[in-house]
Amino acid sequence: MMHKLDAMYLYGKTWAENKVRDFLQKEDGDVNIVSIVVIIGIVIIIAGIFRNQIQALLATLFEKINTGATNAIS
Repeated sequence: MMHKLDAMYLYGKTWAENKVRDFLQKEDGDVNIVSIVVIIGIVIIIAGIFRNQIQALLATLFEKINTGATNAIS
């Protein structure tokens, strides 16, 4: 019985080590992650620059939506 448990333990340990090693050595998609982070940073910077204009646009849109909803209920 102990031999089976030892064999299962060694198999599991070897399997886990191989999976971790494969995960750490794979380089697929790292360029995509970097490009996505850069794009998100650019969007945040642009949103900060045009913050006042975006707030004004949203205020106007919500005002029109509320006016339209009020008129539809009346």
